Amino acid sequence: MKPTYRLVRLAEGMGRTGLGRSAFYAAISDGFLPKPVKLGRASAWPEHELDSVVAAMIRGDSPELLRDLVRRLHAERAHCGRDIAMPG
Repeated sequence: MKPTYRLVRLAEGMGRTGLGRSAFYAAISDGFLPKPVKLGRASAWPEHELDSVVAAMIRGDSPELLRDLVRRLHAERAHCGRDIAMPG
């Protein structure tokens, strides 16, 4: 099954994590949440990245494991969508 890619805006990201705006951005600065993807002036987050981080929070992963996960997610962005055939 091919992955689906969806970007979520700030309000949905805050809802998924249970964090308010300031805490959400502080978590990004501290490396506990992934950085946003810029869409012009707007920002959004890959849904699968937020889902992965929330699952790690539910598991009770340590702060070090959360930061490692976020670093891996950022590294994987370079390969995002390469498995999808481009129209010729």
